Amino acid sequence: MALFKTRWPAGLIAFLLVFTVGAAWAADTVAVKFHAVSAQGASPLKENLKWVIQPTKGTDGETIKATKPRVEANLVPGHYKVTVTMGFATVTKQVDVAKAGKQEIVMDTGYASFRMIPSNKGKSIDEQITWTIFRYTKGGPDLNQKVGEVVGPNPQVTLPAGFYTVRGKYDGVQADVVAEVKPGIGYKYTVNLYAGKTTLSASAKGKAVKDVTWKILKTAKNKKGVQEVLYTSTEASPTVTLREGNYIVTAQSGDMAAEGKLAIVEGKTNKMKLELKEGVKVAAGT
Repeated sequence: MALFKTRWPAGLIAFLLVFTVGAAWAADTVAVKFHAVSAQGASPLKENLKWVIQPTKGTDGETIKATKPRVEANLVPGHYKVTVTMGFATVTKQVDVAKAGKQEIVMDTGYASFRMIPSNKGKSIDEQITWTIFRYTKGGPDLNQKVGEVVGPNPQVTLPAGFYTVRGKYDGVQADVVAEVKPGIGYKYTVNLYAGKTTLSASAKGKAVKDVTWKILKTAKNKKGVQEVLYTSTEASPTVTLREGNYIVTAQSGDMAAEGKLAIVEGKTNKMKLELKEGVKVAAGT
C-alpha cells in the first residue's frame, strides 16, 4: 500500500494561522452599548458626555475615550472601569462584561441655573458675572471645597446631587446663595444684590481730572486692622454697582488725593465728586 504525503506551502500555512487566530479573536469580543441617565429610571442623556472605558484586572484591550451621548464598543469579556463626566459631575463605575448587551451609568446629577438682579425691582443683569461654586459648608464658602467656576449672565451647570454655596460676583459687589440639587431635577436660582449705583468723578482746583485711580473700601476694619478693598478702577468717571451700605472712596492722581464717605441705597443711583489736593493721606486698604 502506497503512502502519499502532501506538503503545504509555508506561506499558505502562515495565512491559515493568522486567519484562524484573527477569527478566534473576533469571536472573543462582544458588542456593548453604554448610556448614562441623570437619575434612576430617567431617560438616557442626550448631551455630549466624556467617556473613558478602561480594562482592569487582567482584561485585554485598549482604553476607549469618546465625547458623545452614547458609546458602542466591541469588548473582550472581563472587567472595566467606566468613567463618565458631564459638567462638574464625574461618576466612575466598575462594570463586568460577560456578553453582548447594554450598560447604564446612573450619574445622580441635577441642573441649576443662576441669574442676578441688582434690587427687588431690578431686571436681570445681562452682563458677564463670575459664578463660583463651592460644596456647602457651615460658616460660608471654603476654598478647599471649590467645585468650579463659570462666567455669564445666566449659566446652567450640571452638578452631583447635594447642597452648594454659589457666589456671584459682578462689578464691585458679590452675593451668595445656597443651592440644593437633586437627581434629574432642574433648579433656577436668583441672586439679589440689594444694590444701588454711584458715578464717581474727581476735580482739582475746579477742573476735571481724568488720570485717577479709584478705590472703594469697606468702612469696618478686618482682624488685621485694615479695610478691605472691594473695587478699583482707573477710569475717569466709573459707574459702580454696590450693595446697600456705607463705604469709603479714595481717589489718587500723582501727588494729589482725596477721600470721602459714600452711602448706597438699594435701587438708587447717586453721584460722588471728590476734590483732589496735595498732601492728603487716604486709606490704603488691602
